[in-house]
Amino acid sequence: PQPVGWFLLVKPYQLEEKSKGGIVLVQESKEYDDAACFVGQVVSVGPEAYSDPRYNGARWCAPGDYVLYASHAGQKVKIRGAAEEEKYLIIKDSDVRARTDAPEKIKMYL
Repeated sequence: PQPVGWFLLVKPYQLEEKSKGGIVLVQESKEYDDAACFVGQVVSVGPEAYSDPRYNGARWCAPGDYVLYASHAGQKVKIRGAAEEEKYLIIKDSDVRARTDAPEKIKMYL
């Protein structure tokens, strides 16, 4: 789906289940599972996103960027694909808190 208005379509970050050497990362996956709640990759951006004057014409993110967003943000949606359902989140442009080049290193601090 293509988001409308000032909304963004984000795919929550998927944690690796195995290391590069093939070791199952059970405990580490559980510890980093929190990151999937607020880190995701921007899939598409609505036509009015970041058009508010407070952004001064600057876009905070673009499709392909990994972003951190408010943990309470957005609407969760599931899209049925060929193999399985995929989970997405529709969030407001103002819910984006930061960009990151290393989503695998993000961990929620409580």
